Amino acid sequence: AHIFGMLAAPIVSALALFAPLAGNRPARLHGAGRAALGGTMAVGGWVTTGSGLRYNDMMIGAGEAPEAGTRVAVQYTAKIASGDLNGQVYDTTRLPSGNGEPYVFTLGKRRVVQGWDEGVSTMRVGGRRTLAIPNSLGYRGLSYIGNRQRVPPGADLEIDVELVALPSGVDLTWTRRILTLENAGPFGILFVVGVFQGLAALPPDDLPPWLLDLIPTVLGSQFSRD
Repeated sequence: AHIFGMLAAPIVSALALFAPLAGNRPARLHGAGRAALGGTMAVGGWVTTGSGLRYNDMMIGAGEAPEAGTRVAVQYTAKIASGDLNGQVYDTTRLPSGNGEPYVFTLGKRRVVQGWDEGVSTMRVGGRRTLAIPNSLGYRGLSYIGNRQRVPPGADLEIDVELVALPSGVDLTWTRRILTLENAGPFGILFVVGVFQGLAALPPDDLPPWLLDLIPTVLGSQFSRD
């Protein structure tokens, strides 16, 4: 048990270190995370809110409405809607350009641009709408590197978004960016170091001489016989 405890420490530390870099990326929904889709065709045209956001419902959802702090799962296609790149898709979850998995984020926590946050907040599960987001509610004077295209500073945006579910449970989507083949090397090193730290904690008489000689070689300055 002591050895397993010592092995867990460096691995947990590594996850904590890489988690802020990973972001919240598309995730597969299971069980309660999935919701039955459905709704009615929308009638009418564009609606303008007090912030300047414009939206046009293509489908009115029949499911649950999200609240601030709720995790929402969406399928979307995002385009640049101004300048020389007008009409260019810069990011999408939909096939064939995307991976087909919904994007999950927490509503009202500034995980996405303001116009997107506001636009999804008044939807219901199963709904689909187009958001016309002015640059003041988008990336403003900042640039953004999408999966398919760079968004220039000051660009207006158009996002076709469908609210597919309100996932429940703990958000572990960031692990999909950490536990990859590219990170196998660092995690392998952490694992080996953890194993030898556990072995170093054992009484010397319980270990063969060759292993006793190998421990300081692996651990270096971390190891002391005192």
